[in-house]
Formats: sequence, structure tokens, C-alpha cells
Amino acid sequence: MESLKVSKPADGSRVLQYGEESLLIGQPPEVLKGLLLHKVPTFNTMVLTDSKEKDGSLLNNLEFPLYYFLFMSNGLSDGKKINLVGCAEDISRIFRLLRLTLLGPTEAELEISHLFGRGPEIYPLNPATDADLEKLHYLFCLLFDFCISEPVELA
Repeated sequence: MESLKVSKPADGSRVLQYGEESLLIGQPPEVLKGLLLHKVPTFNTMVLTDSKEKDGSLLNNLEFPLYYFLFMSNGLSDGKKINLVGCAEDISRIFRLLRLTLLGPTEAELEISHLFGRGPEIYPLNPATDADLEKLHYLFCLLFDFCISEPVELA
């Protein structure tokens, strides 16, 4: 019988491995380097932590762990989905950040940026369109399975 393996690829994250199952809990910015150093072959679940930041670093950065899953672990070529576990608000926030990372801001977001003294010159690409957003939504449905959890108060 296999035992549970626990590793710490970076402060604020853990990888739990048991047989074919592997969970990445917490995704701080330096987690990718830790996954490579610990030779974690893949993970099939990312768990969003309740803590959003530690020492000024965000703990739920999914961009690079997602690339790792898709391309280095062959998730994309094998047609695998990744499980994403977190509360509905956190999952929504993560998808918004991924959308901004992959597509850039929408036209409305560009217009709002003028209110903060930032003009369109800082966004060299065309704004994301409704068609882009629809395609991205479809892509997210292909890549992710969701487990939306309710916050649990521990007594």
C-alpha cells in the first residue's frame, strides 16, 4: 500500500501525492520552481487557500502552475482536466485574473483605467471582445472541473 507523500515546493504551498492523485495546495509565485526542484511529475487538483496573501505575495497564482499542468505534464495533449477547488468567489476571482493575463483588459476596463491616470498606451494590444470572452469561457470549461466549497469554520 502506498503512503501519502507531502512536499513543500514553496512557502505557502504543499503537494500531497497518493498513488495517481496529486493535489497542489496554495500557488505562491515561486511554486513552479519548487515543483521542478521536487520533481513533481504532475498534479490533477489545485486547491485555493483561504489566505490570499502572505508577506505581500499572492498565494493563488494559477497562471504558471496551469502552464506546468498543460504543457510540462502533458495535460493538454492527454486531454486531461484539472480540478479546481475553492469557494465560488475565489474561483471567480481566479478566472478574472486568468482572463486578464491571457486576453488583457476589455474596452470598458481600458476606459476605467483613464480615471486612474493610466491611458491606453500601457495596453499595446487590442481590448478583449465579447467573442474573445466567449472563447475563453469555452476554454475554461475544457480545462477545469470545479468543486465549489463553502467556507468552513473550525471550532
